[in-house]
Amino acid sequence: MKKILFIIVLNIFLFVLCKKERDPIAIIQNTIQTIDTISSISYNQHLIKNNLQNIDSVVERDRACMFKKLSGDSITGAETHIYYYSGGVTVFEDIYNGDFLIRKNHVENSALFYDLIKYPEIKNSNGFWRKNTPYTIQALLDFTLKNKNDFKIEILNDTIIDSNECFCIKTSLEDKNTSTTYNKYFTKKPGSIEESYFYINKKNYYPQKIRIEISEKKQPEKIIFTDYRFYDIIFNQQLNDELFSNQNENIKNFNIQNISPLLNIL
Repeated sequence: MKKILFIIVLNIFLFVLCKKERDPIAIIQNTIQTIDTISSISYNQHLIKNNLQNIDSVVERDRACMFKKLSGDSITGAETHIYYYSGGVTVFEDIYNGDFLIRKNHVENSALFYDLIKYPEIKNSNGFWRKNTPYTIQALLDFTLKNKNDFKIEILNDTIIDSNECFCIKTSLEDKNTSTTYNKYFTKKPGSIEESYFYINKKNYYPQKIRIEISEKKQPEKIIFTDYRFYDIIFNQQLNDELFSNQNENIKNFNIQNISPLLNIL
């Protein structure tokens, strides 16, 4: 009798444990906590998205990204250095540290320089440069939990991303979109559907892939999507401060154009 009771209690415990492990809210919370521990990160990113000139076709982009946590920053939450590749060759490069942004064009050997201390209004404009970083992902997940009554949050079947077993969390939002800014807010858009898929590594609770789909209820088959896959991820490595500097090799031999609010080119 005791043996049967023990088996029953053990099965109940395992069931509760398994259910907790697959609780989408708990998985999101663990992911937020994981990102809290990241002071720096580097990875390669493969981006696939609709060609906005022809949404039935797609474009693919490869990037190498380095981020260093920048507390209080309202754009990316990080000092940022990104290389943009085409055919394995660097064609563009972005450097951002909160005080300035440099956008380098390696093909034309030119660079745009945004002095964000002298012209803070550029940084605060709606169309200013924004990129996906661990900290913008964290901000989105935190915003989702704080507004969970507006979202439908569910867990789908586990999947494998680059040999990593991942949870798949889906969030759905109707009749409104989330902003692309670091400080998230809702934008009302009647008839819209926004669905996000977060593929979270089961070992370290860090996203291996994110896919965002936006469609309209009247034409659900027409989907605008962005798909980010992260690989060769290195956490908390020592990143040289010069990577995020506007001095020396970062702008050497480039033709610099200083951008003012009247000449805001992004």
